[in-house]
Amino acid sequence: MKKGMTPQLDYKWWSKNKPTFLGKTGLGDALKDYAIAMDKFEYDNARKALVVVKKKVEVATKKCSDRTQKTTKDVLSKYDPVIKKADDDLKKKIADEQKKAAAAPAAVPAQKMGKDVVIWKRDIGKEVFKKIKLQWIDGIDGFLLEQKLNDDILDVFEKEGDYVTPQQIVDDSEAIGQMVIAEIVKDLKQIDGLIQSGKLTDTKKVEAALLKALKSKMDVAKGKLEKLPEARWKKFKAQKKQYTKYKIKTGVKLTTGTFGIVAGLGGLGLGVAAAAGAVPTMGGSLALAIPGLIAGLAGTLRSCAAMTKQLVDLNRSAEKVEKVLKSDLETLQTRYKSAVKKVAAETGATTLKGLLGTDAPFLATIPKCSDNIELLGNKTAGIAVASRKLSKSILKAMKETEDLEKQLKGVKAAKVRKAYDKLVKTRAALSKALDKCSDLGARMTKLEKSIPKLKQMVKVLEDKNTDFNKYFDKVFPTVVSLALTGVGFGTGAADSSSVADWVSTGVGLVADLGLEAADFAAEKI
Repeated sequence: MKKGMTPQLDYKWWSKNKPTFLGKTGLGDALKDYAIAMDKFEYDNARKALVVVKKKVEVATKKCSDRTQKTTKDVLSKYDPVIKKADDDLKKKIADEQKKAAAAPAAVPAQKMGKDVVIWKRDIGKEVFKKIKLQWIDGIDGFLLEQKLNDDILDVFEKEGDYVTPQQIVDDSEAIGQMVIAEIVKDLKQIDGLIQSGKLTDTKKVEAALLKALKSKMDVAKGKLEKLPEARWKKFKAQKKQYTKYKIKTGVKLTTGTFGIVAGLGGLGLGVAAAAGAVPTMGGSLALAIPGLIAGLAGTLRSCAAMTKQLVDLNRSAEKVEKVLKSDLETLQTRYKSAVKKVAAETGATTLKGLLGTDAPFLATIPKCSDNIELLGNKTAGIAVASRKLSKSILKAMKETEDLEKQLKGVKAAKVRKAYDKLVKTRAALSKALDKCSDLGARMTKLEKSIPKLKQMVKVLEDKNTDFNKYFDKVFPTVVSLALTGVGFGTGAADSSSVADWVSTGVGLVADLGLEAADFAAEKI
Protein backbone atom coordinates (compact mmCIF):
# COMPACT_ATOMS: atom_id res chain seq x y z
CA MET A 1 0.00 0.00 0.00
CA LYS A 2 1.05 3.58 -0.59
CA LYS A 3 1.98 5.75 2.33
CA GLY A 4 -0.72 8.17 3.45
CA MET A 5 -3.65 6.29 1.84
CA THR A 6 -7.08 6.56 3.44
CA PRO A 7 -8.84 3.16 3.59
CA GLN A 8 -12.27 2.82 1.98
CA LEU A 9 -15.29 0.66 2.74
CA ASP A 10 -15.12 -0.67 -0.79
CA TYR A 11 -14.11 -4.25 -1.61
CA LYS A 12 -12.86 -3.09 -5.04
CA TRP A 13 -10.45 -0.71 -3.31
CA TRP A 14 -9.32 -3.51 -1.00
CA SER A 15 -8.90 -5.99 -3.87
CA LYS A 16 -6.77 -3.49 -5.79
CA ASN A 17 -4.55 -2.39 -2.88
CA LYS A 18 -4.34 -5.51 -0.70
CA PRO A 19 -0.70 -6.62 -0.30
CA THR A 20 -0.08 -10.21 -1.44
CA PHE A 21 1.76 -11.10 1.79
CA LEU A 22 -1.45 -10.78 3.84
CA GLY A 23 -3.06 -13.86 2.30
CA LYS A 24 -6.73 -14.54 3.13
CA THR A 25 -8.12 -12.20 5.79
CA GLY A 26 -11.90 -12.26 5.15
CA LEU A 27 -11.93 -8.45 4.85
CA GLY A 28 -12.93 -8.54 1.18
CA ASP A 29 -15.97 -10.73 1.87
CA ALA A 30 -17.01 -8.49 4.78
CA LEU A 31 -16.77 -5.40 2.57
CA LYS A 32 -18.92 -7.16 -0.07
CA ASP A 33 -21.59 -7.93 2.52
CA TYR A 34 -21.59 -4.25 3.52
CA ALA A 35 -21.94 -3.14 -0.13
CA ILE A 36 -24.85 -5.54 -0.77
CA ALA A 37 -26.71 -4.35 2.33
CA MET A 38 -26.26 -0.72 1.28
CA ASP A 39 -27.45 -1.46 -2.28
CA LYS A 40 -30.61 -3.00 -0.80
CA PHE A 41 -31.07 -0.16 1.72
CA GLU A 42 -30.87 -2.73 4.53
CA TYR A 43 -29.25 -0.39 7.06
CA ASP A 44 -29.42 -2.77 10.05
CA ASN A 45 -27.61 -5.45 8.06
CA ALA A 46 -25.09 -2.84 6.91
CA ARG A 47 -24.29 -2.02 10.56
CA LYS A 48 -23.81 -5.71 11.32
CA ALA A 49 -21.50 -5.98 8.30
CA LEU A 50 -19.42 -3.06 9.66
CA VAL A 51 -18.88 -4.99 12.90
CA VAL A 52 -17.46 -7.87 10.87
CA VAL A 53 -15.36 -5.44 8.79
CA LYS A 54 -13.78 -4.08 11.97
CA LYS A 55 -12.89 -7.62 13.16
CA LYS A 56 -11.37 -8.54 9.79
CA VAL A 57 -9.29 -5.33 9.83
CA GLU A 58 -7.87 -6.54 13.13
CA VAL A 59 -7.06 -9.90 11.51
CA ALA A 60 -5.26 -8.14 8.65
CA THR A 61 -3.40 -5.86 11.04
CA LYS A 62 -2.03 -8.79 13.07
CA LYS A 63 -0.52 -10.23 9.91
CA CYS A 64 1.59 -7.11 9.43
CA SER A 65 5.17 -7.07 10.76
CA ASP A 66 6.08 -3.90 12.65
CA ARG A 67 9.24 -3.43 10.61
CA THR A 68 8.57 -4.72 7.09
CA GLN A 69 4.84 -3.94 6.69
CA LYS A 70 4.65 -0.66 8.62
CA THR A 71 2.97 1.29 5.75
CA THR A 72 0.16 -1.27 5.40
CA LYS A 73 -0.31 -1.34 9.16
CA ASP A 74 -0.56 2.48 9.26
CA VAL A 75 -3.22 2.50 6.53
CA LEU A 76 -5.24 -0.22 8.29
CA SER A 77 -5.06 1.73 11.53
CA LYS A 78 -7.07 4.51 9.85
CA TYR A 79 -10.06 2.20 9.33
CA ASP A 80 -11.57 2.87 12.78
CA PRO A 81 -12.68 6.49 12.15
CA VAL A 82 -13.92 5.52 8.65
CA ILE A 83 -16.02 2.70 10.10
CA LYS A 84 -17.30 4.93 12.93
CA LYS A 85 -18.42 7.66 10.51
CA ALA A 86 -20.22 5.10 8.31
CA ASP A 87 -21.91 3.63 11.37
CA ASP A 88 -23.02 7.07 12.59
CA ASP A 89 -24.50 7.79 9.15
CA LEU A 90 -26.39 4.50 9.27
CA LYS A 91 -27.76 5.28 12.74
CA LYS A 92 -29.09 8.59 11.40
CA LYS A 93 -30.69 6.87 8.38
CA ILE A 94 -32.37 4.33 10.64
CA ALA A 95 -33.61 7.09 12.99
CA ASP A 96 -35.03 9.05 10.01
CA GLU A 97 -36.88 5.96 8.77
CA GLN A 98 -38.33 5.38 12.21
CA LYS A 99 -39.54 9.00 12.35
CA LYS A 100 -41.23 8.65 8.99
CA ALA A 101 -42.87 5.41 10.08
CA ALA A 102 -44.13 7.04 13.27
CA ALA A 103 -45.54 10.03 11.38
CA ALA A 104 -47.43 8.08 8.72
CA PRO A 105 -50.33 7.93 8.12
CA ALA A 106 -52.00 9.88 10.94
CA ALA A 107 -55.74 10.26 11.26
CA VAL A 108 -57.22 13.10 9.27
CA PRO A 109 -60.22 15.25 10.20
CA ALA A 110 -63.64 14.49 8.77
CA GLN A 111 -64.15 15.90 5.29
CA LYS A 112 -65.86 19.22 4.85
CA MET A 113 -66.94 19.31 1.25
CA GLY A 114 -65.66 22.53 -0.32
CA LYS A 115 -66.89 24.74 -3.11
CA ASP A 116 -66.36 23.98 -6.79
CA VAL A 117 -63.19 25.30 -8.40
CA VAL A 118 -62.68 25.34 -12.18
CA ILE A 119 -59.38 23.55 -12.93
CA TRP A 120 -59.84 23.23 -16.72
CA LYS A 121 -61.93 25.09 -19.29
CA ARG A 122 -62.05 25.03 -23.08
CA ASP A 123 -64.09 27.05 -25.59
CA ILE A 124 -64.81 24.16 -27.95
CA GLY A 125 -66.56 26.26 -30.60
CA LYS A 126 -63.71 28.75 -30.74
CA GLU A 127 -61.12 25.97 -31.07
CA VAL A 128 -63.15 24.27 -33.83
CA PHE A 129 -63.43 27.55 -35.72
CA LYS A 130 -59.63 27.92 -35.53
CA LYS A 131 -59.07 24.52 -37.09
CA ILE A 132 -61.52 24.68 -39.96
CA LYS A 133 -62.64 27.68 -42.03
CA LEU A 134 -65.81 27.14 -44.05
CA GLN A 135 -67.64 29.52 -46.38
CA TRP A 136 -71.00 28.91 -44.75
CA ILE A 137 -70.02 29.56 -41.09
CA ASP A 138 -69.22 33.05 -39.88
CA GLY A 139 -68.61 32.12 -36.24
CA ILE A 140 -69.14 29.64 -33.40
CA ASP A 141 -69.38 31.10 -29.92
CA GLY A 142 -70.07 29.99 -26.35
CA PHE A 143 -69.86 26.20 -26.65
CA LEU A 144 -67.88 25.57 -23.45
CA LEU A 145 -66.69 22.57 -21.42
CA GLU A 146 -65.44 22.97 -17.84
CA GLN A 147 -63.93 20.57 -15.31
CA LYS A 148 -64.46 21.46 -11.63
CA LEU A 149 -63.29 19.92 -8.33
CA ASN A 150 -64.23 20.56 -4.72
CA ASP A 151 -61.49 22.76 -3.27
CA ASP A 152 -61.03 20.67 -0.10
CA ILE A 153 -59.60 17.90 -2.31
CA LEU A 154 -57.23 20.38 -3.89
CA ASP A 155 -56.17 21.31 -0.34
CA VAL A 156 -55.47 17.63 0.37
CA PHE A 157 -53.25 17.38 -2.72
CA GLU A 158 -51.34 20.46 -1.60
CA LYS A 159 -51.02 19.23 1.99
CA GLU A 160 -49.59 15.90 0.83
CA GLY A 161 -47.25 17.60 -1.65
CA ASP A 162 -48.95 15.84 -4.55
CA TYR A 163 -48.99 18.27 -7.46
CA VAL A 164 -48.93 15.49 -10.04
CA THR A 165 -52.47 14.09 -9.56
CA PRO A 166 -54.34 17.39 -10.13
CA GLN A 167 -52.12 18.11 -13.14
CA GLN A 168 -52.95 14.65 -14.52
CA ILE A 169 -56.67 15.44 -14.19
CA VAL A 170 -56.08 18.66 -16.13
CA ASP A 171 -54.02 16.84 -18.78
CA ASP A 172 -56.65 14.11 -19.12
CA SER A 173 -59.37 16.75 -19.48
CA GLU A 174 -57.38 18.53 -22.19
CA ALA A 175 -56.92 15.26 -24.08
CA ILE A 176 -60.69 14.73 -24.08
CA GLY A 177 -61.20 18.35 -25.13
CA GLN A 178 -58.87 17.91 -28.10
CA MET A 179 -60.63 14.66 -28.99
CA VAL A 180 -64.05 16.30 -29.13
CA ILE A 181 -62.66 19.21 -31.18
CA ALA A 182 -61.22 16.76 -33.73
CA GLU A 183 -64.51 14.82 -33.88
CA ILE A 184 -66.55 18.00 -34.50
CA VAL A 185 -64.14 19.15 -37.21
CA LYS A 186 -64.57 15.76 -38.87
CA ASP A 187 -68.37 16.14 -38.77
CA LEU A 188 -68.16 19.64 -40.24
CA LYS A 189 -66.09 18.34 -43.15
CA GLN A 190 -68.83 15.80 -43.90
CA ILE A 191 -71.52 18.51 -43.76
CA ASP A 192 -69.37 20.70 -46.00
CA GLY A 193 -69.08 17.86 -48.50
CA LEU A 194 -72.87 17.57 -48.67
CA ILE A 195 -73.21 21.33 -49.12
CA GLN A 196 -70.58 21.55 -51.86
CA SER A 197 -72.08 18.61 -53.73
CA GLY A 198 -75.53 20.25 -53.66
CA LYS A 199 -77.09 17.50 -51.53
CA LEU A 200 -77.68 19.88 -48.60
CA THR A 201 -78.97 23.35 -49.53
CA ASP A 202 -81.54 24.18 -46.85
CA THR A 203 -80.16 26.66 -44.29
CA LYS A 204 -82.29 25.31 -41.44
CA LYS A 205 -81.12 21.76 -42.11
CA VAL A 206 -77.51 22.98 -42.11
CA GLU A 207 -78.10 24.67 -38.74
CA ALA A 208 -79.66 21.49 -37.34
CA ALA A 209 -76.76 19.35 -38.57
CA LEU A 210 -74.19 21.75 -37.11
CA LEU A 211 -75.96 21.93 -33.73
CA LYS A 212 -76.22 18.14 -33.61
CA ALA A 213 -72.49 17.78 -34.37
CA LEU A 214 -71.53 20.22 -31.63
CA LYS A 215 -74.01 19.08 -28.97
CA SER A 216 -73.74 15.30 -29.45
CA LYS A 217 -69.95 15.22 -29.39
CA MET A 218 -69.81 17.55 -26.38
CA ASP A 219 -72.32 15.35 -24.52
CA VAL A 220 -70.02 12.37 -25.04
CA ALA A 221 -67.05 14.42 -23.83
CA LYS A 222 -69.02 15.52 -20.75
CA GLY A 223 -69.59 11.89 -19.77
CA LYS A 224 -65.89 11.10 -20.09
CA LEU A 225 -64.86 14.20 -18.16
CA GLU A 226 -67.15 13.23 -15.27
CA LYS A 227 -65.34 9.90 -14.80
CA LEU A 228 -61.80 11.30 -14.82
CA PRO A 229 -61.33 12.75 -11.30
CA GLU A 230 -62.68 9.67 -9.50
CA ALA A 231 -60.25 7.37 -11.35
CA ARG A 232 -57.27 9.55 -10.39
CA TRP A 233 -58.57 9.95 -6.82
CA LYS A 234 -58.75 6.16 -6.36
CA LYS A 235 -55.07 5.87 -7.27
CA PHE A 236 -54.22 8.65 -4.79
CA LYS A 237 -56.18 6.96 -1.98
CA ALA A 238 -54.41 3.66 -2.62
CA GLN A 239 -51.21 5.41 -1.49
CA LYS A 240 -52.79 7.65 1.16
CA LYS A 241 -55.23 5.36 2.94
CA GLN A 242 -56.00 7.95 5.63
CA TYR A 243 -58.21 9.69 3.04
CA THR A 244 -60.28 6.57 2.23
CA LYS A 245 -63.53 8.19 3.42
CA TYR A 246 -62.95 11.42 1.51
CA LYS A 247 -64.99 11.89 -1.66
CA ILE A 248 -64.09 13.82 -4.78
CA LYS A 249 -66.91 15.79 -6.42
CA THR A 250 -66.95 16.27 -10.18
CA GLY A 251 -68.51 19.44 -11.52
CA VAL A 252 -68.39 19.13 -15.30
CA LYS A 253 -70.30 21.93 -17.01
CA LEU A 254 -71.43 22.04 -20.64
CA THR A 255 -72.59 25.37 -22.07
CA THR A 256 -74.43 25.50 -25.40
CA GLY A 257 -73.66 28.65 -27.34
CA THR A 258 -74.51 30.13 -30.71
CA PHE A 259 -73.21 30.02 -34.28
CA GLY A 260 -73.74 31.95 -37.46
CA ILE A 261 -74.76 30.43 -40.77
CA VAL A 262 -74.31 32.62 -43.84
CA ALA A 263 -77.79 33.22 -45.29
CA GLY A 264 -78.77 32.13 -48.80
CA LEU A 265 -77.46 29.57 -51.26
CA GLY A 266 -74.77 32.00 -52.38
CA GLY A 267 -73.50 32.16 -48.83
CA LEU A 268 -73.25 28.39 -48.82
CA GLY A 269 -70.91 28.54 -51.79
CA LEU A 270 -73.43 27.28 -54.34
CA GLY A 271 -75.39 28.59 -57.29
CA VAL A 272 -74.35 32.25 -57.41
CA ALA A 273 -70.91 31.67 -58.86
CA ALA A 274 -72.35 29.35 -61.47
CA ALA A 275 -75.03 31.85 -62.39
CA ALA A 276 -72.37 34.52 -62.85
CA GLY A 277 -70.95 32.48 -65.72
CA ALA A 278 -67.39 31.99 -64.38
CA VAL A 279 -67.71 28.25 -64.77
CA PRO A 280 -64.65 26.18 -65.64
CA THR A 281 -64.71 22.97 -67.64
CA MET A 282 -64.85 20.74 -64.57
CA GLY A 283 -68.18 22.24 -63.39
CA GLY A 284 -68.82 25.35 -61.28
CA SER A 285 -69.73 23.69 -58.01
CA LEU A 286 -66.78 21.31 -58.26
CA ALA A 287 -64.35 24.15 -58.99
CA LEU A 288 -65.64 25.93 -55.93
CA ALA A 289 -65.24 22.72 -53.94
CA ILE A 290 -61.53 22.26 -54.78
CA PRO A 291 -60.22 24.78 -52.20
CA GLY A 292 -62.31 23.01 -49.55
CA LEU A 293 -60.92 19.63 -50.60
CA ILE A 294 -57.40 21.00 -50.42
CA ALA A 295 -58.11 22.42 -46.98
CA GLY A 296 -59.42 19.01 -45.91
CA LEU A 297 -56.27 17.29 -47.20
CA ALA A 298 -54.09 19.88 -45.44
CA GLY A 299 -55.97 19.18 -42.21
CA THR A 300 -55.45 15.42 -42.58
CA LEU A 301 -51.74 15.97 -43.19
CA ARG A 302 -51.45 18.22 -40.14
CA SER A 303 -53.03 15.43 -38.13
CA CYS A 304 -50.46 13.01 -39.61
CA ALA A 305 -47.64 15.41 -38.67
CA ALA A 306 -48.87 15.67 -35.07
CA MET A 307 -49.12 11.87 -34.80
CA THR A 308 -45.65 11.54 -36.33
CA LYS A 309 -44.17 13.89 -33.73
CA GLN A 310 -45.70 11.77 -30.98
CA LEU A 311 -44.29 8.63 -32.60
CA VAL A 312 -40.78 10.15 -32.83
CA ASP A 313 -40.93 11.19 -29.16
CA LEU A 314 -42.06 7.69 -28.15
CA ASN A 315 -39.25 6.14 -30.20
CA ARG A 316 -36.58 8.33 -28.69
CA SER A 317 -37.82 7.57 -25.19
CA ALA A 318 -37.91 3.81 -25.87
CA GLU A 319 -34.46 3.87 -27.46
CA LYS A 320 -32.97 5.42 -24.31
CA VAL A 321 -34.43 2.60 -22.20
CA GLU A 322 -33.21 0.00 -24.68
CA LYS A 323 -29.67 1.37 -24.69
CA VAL A 324 -29.52 1.29 -20.88
CA LEU A 325 -30.90 -2.26 -20.90
CA LYS A 326 -28.35 -3.43 -23.49
CA SER A 327 -25.55 -1.85 -21.46
CA ASP A 328 -26.73 -3.55 -18.25
CA LEU A 329 -27.02 -6.93 -19.96
CA GLU A 330 -23.46 -6.48 -21.19
CA THR A 331 -22.46 -5.64 -17.60
CA LEU A 332 -23.91 -8.95 -16.38
CA GLN A 333 -21.98 -10.81 -19.07
CA THR A 334 -18.78 -8.95 -18.19
CA ARG A 335 -19.17 -9.66 -14.45
CA TYR A 336 -19.69 -13.33 -15.24
CA LYS A 337 -16.56 -13.54 -17.42
CA SER A 338 -14.53 -11.73 -14.75
CA ALA A 339 -15.77 -14.20 -12.13
CA VAL A 340 -14.87 -17.17 -14.34
CA LYS A 341 -11.29 -15.93 -14.61
CA LYS A 342 -11.06 -15.46 -10.86
CA VAL A 343 -12.41 -18.95 -10.15
CA ALA A 344 -9.94 -20.44 -12.61
CA ALA A 345 -7.04 -18.63 -10.91
CA GLU A 346 -8.01 -19.65 -7.37
CA THR A 347 -7.85 -22.93 -5.52
CA GLY A 348 -10.05 -24.09 -2.70
CA ALA A 349 -13.81 -24.23 -2.30
CA THR A 350 -14.69 -20.91 -3.97
CA THR A 351 -17.35 -21.51 -6.63
CA LEU A 352 -18.69 -19.31 -9.42
CA LYS A 353 -22.14 -19.33 -7.80
CA GLY A 354 -20.73 -18.21 -4.49
CA LEU A 355 -18.64 -15.48 -6.07
CA LEU A 356 -21.46 -14.00 -8.13
CA GLY A 357 -23.81 -14.40 -5.19
CA THR A 358 -21.78 -11.86 -3.20
CA ASP A 359 -21.05 -9.57 -6.14
CA ALA A 360 -23.01 -6.37 -5.40
CA PRO A 361 -22.96 -4.96 -8.97
CA PHE A 362 -24.18 -8.31 -10.28
CA LEU A 363 -27.04 -8.44 -7.78
CA ALA A 364 -27.99 -4.79 -8.24
CA THR A 365 -28.04 -5.03 -12.05
CA ILE A 366 -30.58 -7.89 -12.21
CA PRO A 367 -33.60 -5.97 -10.77
CA LYS A 368 -32.61 -2.93 -12.83
CA CYS A 369 -32.71 -5.06 -15.99
CA SER A 370 -36.05 -6.49 -14.94
CA ASP A 371 -37.55 -3.00 -14.49
CA ASN A 372 -36.22 -1.79 -17.84
CA ILE A 373 -37.49 -4.85 -19.68
CA GLU A 374 -40.96 -4.14 -18.26
CA LEU A 375 -40.65 -0.46 -19.21
CA LEU A 376 -39.40 -1.31 -22.71
CA GLY A 377 -42.38 -3.64 -23.16
CA ASN A 378 -44.80 -0.84 -22.30
CA LYS A 379 -43.09 1.64 -24.60
CA THR A 380 -42.90 -0.91 -27.44
CA ALA A 381 -46.64 -1.53 -27.17
CA GLY A 382 -47.25 2.23 -27.27
CA ILE A 383 -45.12 2.62 -30.40
CA ALA A 384 -46.93 -0.28 -32.09
CA VAL A 385 -50.33 1.33 -31.43
CA ALA A 386 -49.10 4.78 -32.52
CA SER A 387 -47.60 3.42 -35.77
CA ARG A 388 -50.85 1.61 -36.63
CA LYS A 389 -52.90 4.77 -36.06
CA LEU A 390 -50.44 6.81 -38.11
CA SER A 391 -50.53 4.27 -40.97
CA LYS A 392 -54.32 4.58 -41.06
CA SER A 393 -54.08 8.38 -41.13
CA ILE A 394 -51.45 8.32 -43.92
CA LEU A 395 -53.66 6.00 -46.00
CA LYS A 396 -56.52 8.47 -45.56
CA ALA A 397 -54.26 11.33 -46.76
CA MET A 398 -53.15 9.26 -49.76
CA LYS A 399 -56.79 8.59 -50.70
CA GLU A 400 -57.65 12.30 -50.46
CA THR A 401 -54.57 13.15 -52.54
CA GLU A 402 -55.52 10.61 -55.18
CA ASP A 403 -59.10 11.94 -55.33
CA LEU A 404 -57.78 15.48 -55.87
CA GLU A 405 -55.46 14.26 -58.62
CA LYS A 406 -58.42 12.74 -60.45
CA GLN A 407 -60.33 16.05 -60.20
CA LEU A 408 -57.41 18.08 -61.57
CA LYS A 409 -56.21 15.65 -64.22
CA GLY A 410 -56.70 17.04 -67.71
CA VAL A 411 -57.24 20.66 -66.64
CA LYS A 412 -54.80 22.72 -68.73
CA ALA A 413 -54.66 25.96 -66.70
CA ALA A 414 -50.98 26.54 -65.81
CA LYS A 415 -51.52 26.95 -62.06
CA VAL A 416 -53.72 23.83 -61.95
CA ARG A 417 -51.07 21.80 -63.81
CA LYS A 418 -48.42 22.83 -61.25
CA ALA A 419 -50.79 21.89 -58.43
CA TYR A 420 -51.41 18.50 -60.06
CA ASP A 421 -47.66 17.80 -60.27
CA LYS A 422 -47.27 18.68 -56.57
CA LEU A 423 -50.08 16.30 -55.67
CA VAL A 424 -48.29 13.49 -57.51
CA LYS A 425 -45.15 14.25 -55.49
CA THR A 426 -47.23 14.42 -52.31
CA ARG A 427 -48.65 10.96 -52.88
CA ALA A 428 -45.15 9.59 -53.58
CA ALA A 429 -43.84 11.13 -50.34
CA LEU A 430 -46.75 9.68 -48.36
CA SER A 431 -46.14 6.27 -49.92
CA LYS A 432 -42.55 6.34 -48.67
CA ALA A 433 -43.76 7.48 -45.23
CA LEU A 434 -46.18 4.54 -45.17
CA ASP A 435 -43.39 2.10 -46.10
CA LYS A 436 -41.22 3.35 -43.25
CA CYS A 437 -44.19 3.21 -40.87
CA SER A 438 -44.73 -0.40 -41.94
CA ASP A 439 -41.04 -1.19 -41.31
CA LEU A 440 -41.35 0.31 -37.85
CA GLY A 441 -44.47 -1.70 -37.10
CA ALA A 442 -42.74 -4.93 -38.14
CA ARG A 443 -39.76 -4.08 -35.91
CA MET A 444 -42.09 -3.50 -32.95
CA THR A 445 -43.88 -6.81 -33.55
CA LYS A 446 -40.55 -8.66 -33.34
CA LEU A 447 -39.50 -6.75 -30.25
CA GLU A 448 -42.87 -7.34 -28.53
CA LYS A 449 -42.43 -11.09 -29.06
CA SER A 450 -38.92 -10.91 -27.56
CA ILE A 451 -39.91 -9.15 -24.32
CA PRO A 452 -41.27 -12.34 -22.61
CA LYS A 453 -37.99 -14.14 -23.43
CA LEU A 454 -35.99 -11.32 -21.84
CA LYS A 455 -38.21 -11.41 -18.75
CA GLN A 456 -37.76 -15.16 -18.41
CA MET A 457 -34.00 -14.80 -18.84
CA VAL A 458 -33.67 -12.31 -15.97
CA LYS A 459 -36.00 -14.39 -13.80
CA VAL A 460 -33.68 -17.39 -14.22
CA LEU A 461 -30.73 -15.29 -13.03
CA GLU A 462 -32.54 -14.71 -9.73
CA ASP A 463 -33.08 -18.44 -9.19
CA LYS A 464 -30.83 -19.99 -6.54
CA ASN A 465 -30.44 -23.16 -8.63
CA THR A 466 -29.24 -21.45 -11.81
CA ASP A 467 -26.26 -23.10 -13.48
CA PHE A 468 -24.45 -19.87 -14.39
CA ASN A 469 -21.76 -21.62 -16.45
CA LYS A 470 -24.28 -23.23 -18.75
CA TYR A 471 -26.63 -20.25 -18.78
CA PHE A 472 -24.12 -17.53 -19.65
CA ASP A 473 -22.21 -19.66 -22.15
CA LYS A 474 -25.25 -20.80 -24.17
CA VAL A 475 -28.67 -19.39 -23.25
CA PHE A 476 -27.90 -15.76 -22.29
CA PRO A 477 -26.08 -14.64 -25.49
CA THR A 478 -28.67 -16.36 -27.71
CA VAL A 479 -31.63 -14.66 -26.02
CA VAL A 480 -29.99 -11.24 -26.03
CA SER A 481 -29.00 -11.61 -29.69
CA LEU A 482 -32.49 -12.65 -30.81
CA ALA A 483 -34.28 -10.09 -28.64
CA LEU A 484 -32.19 -7.00 -29.36
CA THR A 485 -29.47 -7.51 -31.96
CA GLY A 486 -31.83 -9.75 -33.92
CA VAL A 487 -34.14 -6.84 -34.64
CA GLY A 488 -31.33 -4.61 -35.76
CA PHE A 489 -30.98 -3.19 -32.22
CA GLY A 490 -32.72 0.07 -31.64
CA THR A 491 -36.45 0.65 -31.50
CA GLY A 492 -36.52 2.34 -34.88
CA ALA A 493 -35.95 6.01 -34.08
CA ALA A 494 -34.34 6.36 -37.52
CA ASP A 495 -37.45 4.87 -39.16
CA SER A 496 -39.80 7.21 -37.29
CA SER A 497 -37.61 10.20 -38.17
CA SER A 498 -37.81 9.16 -41.82
CA VAL A 499 -41.62 8.95 -41.54
CA ALA A 500 -41.60 12.48 -40.11
CA ASP A 501 -39.45 13.78 -42.97
CA TRP A 502 -41.72 12.35 -45.69
CA VAL A 503 -44.92 13.52 -43.97
CA SER A 504 -43.38 16.96 -43.57
CA THR A 505 -42.60 16.97 -47.30
CA GLY A 506 -46.26 16.24 -48.03
CA VAL A 507 -47.44 19.00 -45.69
CA GLY A 508 -45.19 21.51 -47.43
CA LEU A 509 -46.29 20.52 -50.94
CA VAL A 510 -50.00 20.75 -50.12
CA ALA A 511 -49.56 24.05 -48.28
CA ASP A 512 -48.03 25.41 -51.48
CA LEU A 513 -50.92 24.40 -53.78
CA GLY A 514 -52.89 27.63 -53.28
CA LEU A 515 -55.69 26.86 -55.74
CA GLU A 516 -58.88 28.92 -55.86
CA ALA A 517 -62.00 28.57 -57.98
CA ALA A 518 -60.89 31.50 -60.14
CA ASP A 519 -57.79 29.55 -61.21
CA PHE A 520 -60.02 27.29 -63.30
CA ALA A 521 -61.70 30.15 -65.16
CA ALA A 522 -58.99 30.18 -67.83
CA GLU A 523 -60.55 27.00 -69.18
CA LYS A 524 -63.33 27.36 -71.75
CA ILE A 525 -66.54 25.40 -71.31
